[in-house]
Amino acid sequence: MRKRFLTPLISGLLLLGACDDGSSRGVPEATPPAAVAEQRPDDMIARVGDQVITFSEITATINTAAAADSSIPAYGTPERDDFHLTLLDKLISANLIYLDALNQGLDRDPAYRGMIEVHSDAELVSLYRETALAREPTVSDAEVEAFYQRSDQPQGELTDAMRTAIMATLRKHKQQEQPDRLWAGLREGIEIAINETALDPGQDATRAASERVATIGVETLTWGDAQRKLPSLHAAVTTQDRLELLNNFADYRILVQKARAAHLDQDPVYKTRIHEISKNHLVKLQRRKLLAAMEPSPEEIRAYYADNRHTIATPRMRKVQMVVAKTRKQAVDILNRIEAGELTLSKAAAEYSIAPGAARNLGETGWVGKDTGSPALDELTFALAPGEIGGPVESSSGWHLVLVQGMRPPIHVSIGNEATHQEVRRRLLQERLDKYTDDLRLAGAKVEIYEDVIREQARRR
Repeated sequence: MRKRFLTPLISGLLLLGACDDGSSRGVPEATPPAAVAEQRPDDMIARVGDQVITFSEITATINTAAAADSSIPAYGTPERDDFHLTLLDKLISANLIYLDALNQGLDRDPAYRGMIEVHSDAELVSLYRETALAREPTVSDAEVEAFYQRSDQPQGELTDAMRTAIMATLRKHKQQEQPDRLWAGLREGIEIAINETALDPGQDATRAASERVATIGVETLTWGDAQRKLPSLHAAVTTQDRLELLNNFADYRILVQKARAAHLDQDPVYKTRIHEISKNHLVKLQRRKLLAAMEPSPEEIRAYYADNRHTIATPRMRKVQMVVAKTRKQAVDILNRIEAGELTLSKAAAEYSIAPGAARNLGETGWVGKDTGSPALDELTFALAPGEIGGPVESSSGWHLVLVQGMRPPIHVSIGNEATHQEVRRRLLQERLDKYTDDLRLAGAKVEIYEDVIREQARRR
């Protein structure tokens, strides 16, 4: 059964400060004219307008989440399939917001384009340094001969084995010196001209934005540019401090220029990365813009709380002890022995449970809510009375026998409580954003989901 289409947007979308108007040379376009390849990728599971969603994106998101959250459902389980669909919902929602932002021309926003230029330059510098430092240093025959003559080797012919060893030694030394060589020769052939009079802090109030501060290779830096690109310039209280900042900035700009001269801005890895960053930034920017327009009034927040009070509470909790068996048969056998008085649940957990730490904590997992990731396990846990044992039920971890040791009812909190007020506001905003995204689809946004590919990819992985 397909999950509900709309869910909250992807968490973790990047947002960094913007500092430029985007008018500088080399700002990449926010979106390629044809973001979707003519040939359909083998693992394409959905299309939103001209945006493709692949199963690889789902897998990458799961792998990232799994690094910080061990509760990701296991392969081949129904919970894993549900998790795939939940993530797909989020990706569809994010793509609809992205296309909506493009339709509204938000990609031409100066602050947005400034952000993308900052990221573009940083990616180019990183790629240039990686490329330059990854080059295998060359060693000439003359260098080998000179090294041999300086060494304490016995006089005689330089053998092939000795030549190979010397070349390896010289290459290692050059590799270690490469970072220093990169910086030492950085400015060779590049014109740098700094107008020190334009750096006098005492003249800031009257200095025109168009006044030239520096020429760095093919770029001219004006005072207005320097204020945007070097915000720390104002904190520097002397001309000398500003000169040092500007020289460091000049080195950075030279790296960017050399990266472009080497056509690294055409590198597929760079293009993919910048497109991802551009897209994520635009989604975040549009989402913030929409939420600002949807801000509820105090009266709307109180009315929403009154209508939904029963769902806005500290959730019910259960104190749980459990045994997790490998198979249903083993779980049933354990349950029969417990009910016959041959075995306690604590002893069963210590001797037979496959749950991590069960031998140490005797299966006691403490207080839990309805958020285990297994609907069947949640349903059982919250249906049991204190002191009652139930099961077995299956989850991605195994077959569970559950004992409820205690229970806490839900706690309703007054709307006057700040935390409750913020939770109500968050829910109301999310519902409005969900409706907005749903309306985009109803208004004609083309969304296609290829469920056969989802099933095939899930089976293969």
